[in-house]
Amino acid sequence: MSRLPPLLAVLVLSLAACGGDGDDGAVPQPTTAGPSPSKVEFIRKADAVCREILVDAEKIDQQAAAIGASDLTNQNTQQVAAKIWQQQIALTRKFKNRLESLGAPAGSENEVSQLVATLEEAIALGDHIRTQLAGGQIADTPTFVEEYANVVQQGNLQAQQFGFKVCGSPPQS
Repeated sequence: MSRLPPLLAVLVLSLAACGGDGDDGAVPQPTTAGPSPSKVEFIRKADAVCREILVDAEKIDQQAAAIGASDLTNQNTQQVAAKIWQQQIALTRKFKNRLESLGAPAGSENEVSQLVATLEEAIALGDHIRTQLAGGQIADTPTFVEEYANVVQQGNLQAQQFGFKVCGSPPQS
């Protein structure tokens, strides 16, 4: 019997669970009115977004925990897991869009761009995992989950190195 590997455990780790509540995926344009924020202001605002989004991430985490040890060969489990991944994708996309809308601090454009690229990679991998689960094609899912976890770890490290206090930090108990 195939168990759900840390498949769902890594779900809400994406940049400290920043990013799905049915966001339509529209990408807001970076703020251009006025000067770009200072790095301190950018971090403060981004961490505030993370605090807000953590509420949704907790809900996803609870759903994932409820099926964490389930038989992944069961079609119903696959469908539930696919829906949870869809929520995670939307949550990550929401965070990415809100981060971009803050506008990058002067001199930090490259770092913010790299962080956004990592979020986009997590979204793409999450969507691939969701598609596999929804289609019952689970053979390679653990490999992609491991790759997703590596991208999450990379994003968390980028966030920490940038100076975020909430985004990229381990979940608080």
